[in-house]
Amino acid sequence: MVPLELAIVREINGKPHIHLWYRDDPNYEGEHIPGGYKARGEKIHDTIRRVLHKETGMELVSYEFIRMFNTLPETGWVPDDEVNLLYLVRADGELSQGAFHPLDAVPENTLEDHKYLADSVRGHFMRKDLMKRGELRYDGMVVAPEW
Repeated sequence: MVPLELAIVREINGKPHIHLWYRDDPNYEGEHIPGGYKARGEKIHDTIRRVLHKETGMELVSYEFIRMFNTLPETGWVPDDEVNLLYLVRADGELSQGAFHPLDAVPENTLEDHKYLADSVRGHFMRKDLMKRGELRYDGMVVAPEW
């Protein structure tokens, strides 16, 4: 099984907002980005749709792969070596839990690794903006469509 995180982003008053929900259990106390596990044999599209609906009640519109993280025991995130996938998700519908927060002002009680994920989403938007303006041609992941 492969873990994945869903950065659900909506434009609110002209600014990107990210969905976070509060979780209160011994391992995950604080605000965090929805996530889950890709089951063996499950298509990634189906995983994203399932996890999104389970954790937020919303329906999938589109998704885009942002990056892969290789978390190791020394990072303190997970007990074993683990690959984690981060997706940017657009969704419709009303939230069953959580709320949208400005991407540049996530709450202080957000889990540290999820603050990092939110920063990765901000970086993704910054790269896209630089590419649109022609100030970045290739960022090691994608070539700007204009090139």
